[in-house]
Amino acid sequence: MEKEVELKRVSFKFKIDGTFHHVKKPNLKLIRDFQNKQKELEKGEGDTIQGMIDFLAGLGLKPEVSEELDGDMLTDIVETVTGQKKSS
Repeated sequence: MEKEVELKRVSFKFKIDGTFHHVKKPNLKLIRDFQNKQKELEKGEGDTIQGMIDFLAGLGLKPEVSEELDGDMLTDIVETVTGQKKSS
């Protein structure tokens, strides 16, 4: 007997300063690419914050919204959509 399983894409709705913003959940390739880019930026003393802003922009969060967030909020959103906690 076969069991049918339906998988659906997930998105998130973040309420930021009273406004809802929709952000897609990234696929594994996007997460891997983001992590690799962040590692490269960290090694080269690059701008990892801009890397996070660019990553979230690709998922639907406007850069001008990301740029107005507190640093912790930006990190929380990245951790939520990737399902991974950033190691300290």
